[in-house]
Amino acid sequence: MFILISEKIERYPGFRLHLLPTQKFQTITCYFRFIHPLEKQEIHYAQILPFVLLQGSQKFPNKNAIQKELDRLSGALLSAQVTKRADKQIISFCLEMLNPKWAADSAHMQEDAFALLEDILFDPFLIENQLSSNLIALEKEKAIARLKGQKDDKIQYANEKLIENLYENLPYGLSIYGTEEGLQAVTSESLTAYYQTFFHTQQIEVYLLGDFESEQMSHCFMKYFAKHFQNGKEFQPFQKKNWQLDHPKEMVQTEPIAQAKLHLGFETDATFARNDYEAMQVCNGIFGAFTHSKCFLTVREKYSLAYYITSKLESQHGFLTVMTGIDAKNESKTREMILKALDQIQNGQVTEKELKQTKAALRNELLCALDDPRGILELSLHQILSGKKRTFHEWLENLSQVTKEDVVCVSRQVKYIGSFFLKGEES
Repeated sequence: MFILISEKIERYPGFRLHLLPTQKFQTITCYFRFIHPLEKQEIHYAQILPFVLLQGSQKFPNKNAIQKELDRLSGALLSAQVTKRADKQIISFCLEMLNPKWAADSAHMQEDAFALLEDILFDPFLIENQLSSNLIALEKEKAIARLKGQKDDKIQYANEKLIENLYENLPYGLSIYGTEEGLQAVTSESLTAYYQTFFHTQQIEVYLLGDFESEQMSHCFMKYFAKHFQNGKEFQPFQKKNWQLDHPKEMVQTEPIAQAKLHLGFETDATFARNDYEAMQVCNGIFGAFTHSKCFLTVREKYSLAYYITSKLESQHGFLTVMTGIDAKNESKTREMILKALDQIQNGQVTEKELKQTKAALRNELLCALDDPRGILELSLHQILSGKKRTFHEWLENLSQVTKEDVVCVSRQVKYIGSFFLKGEES
């Protein structure tokens, strides 16, 4: 049995406020999401701006001052994140704090937390009306370090290169990390100009989750933020465009690594917005997502071709990836066995045991997400980006109703479109 959390959405000029009252947690989470189509130049600003804002404001002019205020608010946590979903870039700010009802000194605690967040977002630390060049230089270094760190993580790097190669010149093919050249080109003047238009060009979604009375919380939030969000962009759900390759694109790259990475990419039509999305989740689970999946049991267990193998379905775009770590000499056989596993599903070779195990595993993943505030908000994001309303209960119910025939049907939509093979120099 799980606790259902109702979501109330209040629509205001320029933004939407999502209220999720629940007694499940002792914290209150305030989550801002600023959503914008992926664009090459915007990526570089997005990697720097949110982190510059967290370095200081007019009232709290440095990070130590901000941390001191967070400590005063019973050890509240404030963070920023930049992510990518389909062709959308999402800049998030998250404030997590102890529910005032559990705090020793709770007087004005909620209002003070909102005041701090308002100050950081809308009254940043400026020098001669410009964002600090020193802070920008610091965050540029960190952004470049993240870019290089992504390349050091060979699994993530291979996945980024696969998508970049397959969706070249399309928004989905852009990496949110940008390029070192693009990051270095950001200046105090250009970032300040970007900041001055930022809140007028984003789709703004705000979430409040915790044990509170919705009307009172909404009133408190509006007191601090309503005046700032008058000009946010209208909500536009993701629309997948018709696109196809004439033939699979297969890219090979050599680097000084011991374990090769072979990533295969597949196009599917089943996005979160469609009614057959749950069937595609089950199909992906049977194909490669779990340790009982066909790819795992054949490629890794039976033939010992891979050190690891798994698959992942991107919910908004419908892109499916199979990721493996192998000895380079096994590349051809591994590719053959992965494609054979898909062919088996497409030809109806799905057992009742596979179906049952996969639905149970997917159900468990959903229920685990409900145990964490960020997991709940991530599940809610699926609905925002797709424009498809699907409650947790409906999602679980739809999963339970998926049949073998449904899985075989959606599997025939899955099309192999290319690969990225990262191998060692000696191989």
